[in-house]
Amino acid sequence: QKGDSLPRVVPAGPDNPLGLYAMRLGFPRYLIHGTNKPYGIGMQISHGCVQLYPEDIEVLFKKASVGMPVRIIHQPYLTAWQQDMLYLEANDPLPKWTKDKSRLKKQLLKELRQISSKKNVSIDWEKVDRIIQQSDGIPTPILTQSPDIAAIAANALLLEHPEQLYQQPVVGELKDSDWSVLVASFDNEIKAQQLATMLNHQGPIIPARQIQKNDAYQVIAGPFKNKKEVNAVAKRIDKIMRHPHYLNCSRPGFLGLVMLLTGLFSGCASEPPLLDRATIPRHAARHQISRHKAAYNRPYKVKGKTSYPMASAAGYSEQGIASWYGYESGNRTSMGTRFKPQEYTAAHKTLPLPSRVRVTNLHNGHSIIVLVNDRGPFKKNRLIDLSHGAAKKIGLHGLAKVKIEYLGSLAGNN
Repeated sequence: QKGDSLPRVVPAGPDNPLGLYAMRLGFPRYLIHGTNKPYGIGMQISHGCVQLYPEDIEVLFKKASVGMPVRIIHQPYLTAWQQDMLYLEANDPLPKWTKDKSRLKKQLLKELRQISSKKNVSIDWEKVDRIIQQSDGIPTPILTQSPDIAAIAANALLLEHPEQLYQQPVVGELKDSDWSVLVASFDNEIKAQQLATMLNHQGPIIPARQIQKNDAYQVIAGPFKNKKEVNAVAKRIDKIMRHPHYLNCSRPGFLGLVMLLTGLFSGCASEPPLLDRATIPRHAARHQISRHKAAYNRPYKVKGKTSYPMASAAGYSEQGIASWYGYESGNRTSMGTRFKPQEYTAAHKTLPLPSRVRVTNLHNGHSIIVLVNDRGPFKKNRLIDLSHGAAKKIGLHGLAKVKIEYLGSLAGNN
């Protein structure tokens, strides 16, 4: 799928995608196995096998015996009781069962009504409907007056992780003479670390680390031996970043995979110098922003009403109703760029174009950083329009109350 040539045989070792243990099932080419890419657990990115974390498959392997019966059940909606609280978990059905979603939902609602009657409990049906729409796989309490997921997350226990995680790849030190790739820049340290971890768990490994530069957190891959190796790795990263499963976090500020000849860091004190001719792969064009022009930041009139774009949005934060749009693919935005529904963009009536904002769905606490590059929405009582890709990431399937926070202008940036 990424265009990589796959070998006929992968020997045992750290690069084997099955991990250290594998158990064959009665179905041809279907296994229960470990993995050398733990971040992929829970994603539908494999041939279809059941993947377990390396430490979990080791325990199961020792307990399982040849001939043990195994049942694999596809069940998108799950309910469970814990401490007198009823929980619901909803997942999107696998593609070949999408047509059964309506039937499965009706069956779930019927079972919940039976539970409500039998246990004499009151169920928050609006919350049930919202959980089904979001289908984010998070068990959520559904009894009347139960806390929402944002409140639960706020009171969650923080786990202490060991300094070295199980089978964590060791990333070599970058020296002044090494080549490297500047992959992305975030304003969130955790998001940067997530991307670096994904790259470190590729097979073969793409060594990466996150470093802090002023108020940003950069993800830098390397060391590499020469420009040829850098170009090959940049193409691999480009293919990885195109895959939707690798963008579960808020959209980073991609820097076009700029090649660097490092005069880097030990203490990350100085920024690595750019090459005279930086290599920017094709995918960077999707994130290009034309030079700031005053035309799309001047007052304008729609349906007889004049809107006045802000000269400065510093400190701007507002709550209101968000909607999404996704059927205008290819249309020109107010900035003149092509609208692509899968990208993380938005329309706002008065924010300066182009700019970055954080949008938080107040129903579930999910947030995403988007590029504001268009004007709208022009329906009454709407605050912001999100692209379909952005709306999907925060579980917005129709209208929802959101909070938007201005993060800065992108005028003049590529």
